[in-house]
Amino acid sequence: MSKIIPHQDWEDEKKETEGNPGWSDDLLKRVAATLGTWGNWADKVGKKKDEIQIQFVDPINSLFSYKPLGLLWVQFNIYDPVTKKPSTRVVRFGPDTTVLIVLVKSGKNMFLLARRKYQLAAKEHMNEFSRGWVKGAMANDQGWKLFERDFPGLKGNPVVSSISEKNMGSPIWENDAEHANKISYHLVVVTLKEDIGKDDLGKMLTRAKLEQEYPNENADDLSKDDLKSQPVVFEIEKAAKFLNAHVTGKEAPLALFGEDFSQKCWTKFLAIYGRQFSNLLPEQGELI
Repeated sequence: MSKIIPHQDWEDEKKETEGNPGWSDDLLKRVAATLGTWGNWADKVGKKKDEIQIQFVDPINSLFSYKPLGLLWVQFNIYDPVTKKPSTRVVRFGPDTTVLIVLVKSGKNMFLLARRKYQLAAKEHMNEFSRGWVKGAMANDQGWKLFERDFPGLKGNPVVSSISEKNMGSPIWENDAEHANKISYHLVVVTLKEDIGKDDLGKMLTRAKLEQEYPNENADDLSKDDLKSQPVVFEIEKAAKFLNAHVTGKEAPLALFGEDFSQKCWTKFLAIYGRQFSNLLPEQGELI
């Protein structure tokens, strides 16, 4: 196997920083000054040939921010550790991501709550688990905050007996070419005092969400189609049918839980609580 020869620009970079013990601190300070409030996140620039190294002279190629969500995308000018050549790498700076599965116990029935959102790339509405983050919330209460954001009308409601929230396992890295933060999975279980059916529960959640999104308008003049994020109620067995079809490779519509966040949250839920819900487990695979 032939050895990859470092690109001349890499060699020039090493010569420029060699003998300057403070070069990495200098580079980090310049990066932090450019990134503003996101600057403290970056604390490593790479120093060895097997690391992704940010270029010293011209570290940032471009950046784009979306301040309402506290997001920043930065395209760094780097040296690739594999090719040893100048390249670029996009990194998203932002809060850690949370995914939430919500179960509602209503008499002998159990429902799974989801949200329906329009996805530009998919060209249709997607049914998915609640996910994302609420700006300003801490990591340990993001599950509660997402619950309040996407499913208002349950907390403090007299028809609710109890609400519990659990973090399913430890956070894991969501880390690829465009992301570098942590992702955690949460479970909320709502127990109702009254036996409320699927349709009535959906109407109650929709009404509360309309009042949340349009506080200055009469909810009677609006419909669920006016919502940016619609609460959706599934009988848990029906939701499991779609979720498990994606897990086992059966044919299932992508618009119904056919994305990464819901799938990983569902498999984690089954791994932890599956023994309590044997009717929700996917079809057993062949012997291996």
